[in-house]
Amino acid sequence: MDNKEKGHIKKKLSKKTILGLFIALIIITSSSIGVWYFEKNKSPITMMIEMRDGVKLATDIFLPEGDGPFPTIIYRTPYGKVGEREHVGFGFLDYGIAIVVQDHRGCFDSEGEYTAFASDGRDANDTIKWMNDQEWFNGIYATIGGSALGITQYMQVGHLFDIQCQYIEVATPNLYGQALTQGGAPRKMLAENWLRGIGHGDYYLKLFDSPFSNSTFALEHQVNQNDWGTITWPSIHKGGYFDCFAQGIIDGYDGYQHKGGIGGKGNAKLIMGPWTHDTRTNIQGDLVFPENAKSCPTFSELFDTMFEEQLLGSSQSDYRLMPNVTYYVMGDVNETSTEWNRWATAEDWPLEHEIVKYYIQSDNTLKSTKEINTSEESYIFNPSDSVSTHGGANLNGQNRGPFNQNEVESGRSDILQYDLEINEPLWFSGRISVTLFVSSNCTDTDFTAKLMDVYPTGESYILNDGIFRMRFRNGRDKFAFMDGTGETVYQIEIDLWSTSYVFNEGHTLRLSISSSNYPRFDLNPNTGQEIQPVDEFTEYYFANNTIFMGGEYPSSINLPVPIESPDFL
Repeated sequence: MDNKEKGHIKKKLSKKTILGLFIALIIITSSSIGVWYFEKNKSPITMMIEMRDGVKLATDIFLPEGDGPFPTIIYRTPYGKVGEREHVGFGFLDYGIAIVVQDHRGCFDSEGEYTAFASDGRDANDTIKWMNDQEWFNGIYATIGGSALGITQYMQVGHLFDIQCQYIEVATPNLYGQALTQGGAPRKMLAENWLRGIGHGDYYLKLFDSPFSNSTFALEHQVNQNDWGTITWPSIHKGGYFDCFAQGIIDGYDGYQHKGGIGGKGNAKLIMGPWTHDTRTNIQGDLVFPENAKSCPTFSELFDTMFEEQLLGSSQSDYRLMPNVTYYVMGDVNETSTEWNRWATAEDWPLEHEIVKYYIQSDNTLKSTKEINTSEESYIFNPSDSVSTHGGANLNGQNRGPFNQNEVESGRSDILQYDLEINEPLWFSGRISVTLFVSSNCTDTDFTAKLMDVYPTGESYILNDGIFRMRFRNGRDKFAFMDGTGETVYQIEIDLWSTSYVFNEGHTLRLSISSSNYPRFDLNPNTGQEIQPVDEFTEYYFANNTIFMGGEYPSSINLPVPIESPDFL
């Protein structure tokens, strides 16, 4: 790439200054960070940039003083470029950096049919081609943003080949499998509510016309695995364990760090904190973490160095020598300890670990050994009386994070709970799963799982949760219905995503099993009919669902226990 015009930058950003300006630029959909460096008298050049299919996208261009050409920060938004101005870091203009803000296709002032990120790669490519013909652009650019503005960056993989660097926060490269659906079940509360919020609620229905992960619709809403190798630039991926895209940001890091091309592979950084979709607070759900949870101690230097090297050509420090992973080890918020609620660094994620299984027992406990004899426990799942969502990995600011589950779980016969009493601190870090051996009298149904920390005072806080839709037990590319006799036993794995957590002595690790978590996930009518939104059910069945344990059916929760102690900061 042509570096022709770096000399035209009139001033050089200091490390302290660029951080402040950067924070101003981040776009987090769930909560405003306030107005930083915003000057209402900044007037953009507004263009309608034509894409390859003739559709024109509304674009605001903010140029620094001087003749240029300039390096540029680009971000693309479904929320309206005018409304985003209060979040734009206009101070970048004072340092010779241009800013480009573009409305997504089908959103606000842009033309075209809305595609929910499916056309983002092509549109971004066409936008850069247009910019390369402009006298004010020097060919050097970066992309920045969080949530929707982070997803759009992932969707550009395989379409843009000359990015200098990326900062991506609380996002996913697999929109279909982690945002629109999870474990085969539609993510109603996230997908439907978000689409309605930007005026495209009907788009949620497209999901039900394309239930297979190999459909054109699904493939357009995720990064093509063959495209990771096109990444040739450094990147930072920042997320929270309680976020609605918690696993997505880790998967994004993994794709860049381990599958990227020369310059991209080995040059990605991951930051994981005790956060929901808001990464700037220590208050998450019902828990208040220590003050150190408000910010990551390595973030400033990581971001400053990456940007100064890649956008401004600085050689004063080496981004590549900085920690690849900075993560927060969570734990009991009521007790001060040197073993948890601290930041640590690592060479990679996941940490080197072994999987420790705790098996479901017939007395509703969890133990490290399975019972010799097989036993079973059943419940009736009635879709018209579903378990209510109260916290978890959600986008909604009022219903996300580690909330106490006692109110929604108490007194219900359709929830099975299995407890492990903690006699000494138990730390696990990485991706958690639940192995279940199940049967049902229906041809299709769901199974849900929650991992909770029960404090000595009785509160039961949700840490991770997941779901599994039975028709997809042989893969997301075909339906595989159960026989509906209730006599055949099927093995499934429920993905609870990832975390880093210490269960303190005197606490209880609780695994909760059921078949609904509504409206976090759209309900299964248990009929085996074509998947449809709960609002369009014409009928539903009561499902008699059974969990098997012990003997030849060792149902368990599987925890990644690190081999070495954390390298705390």
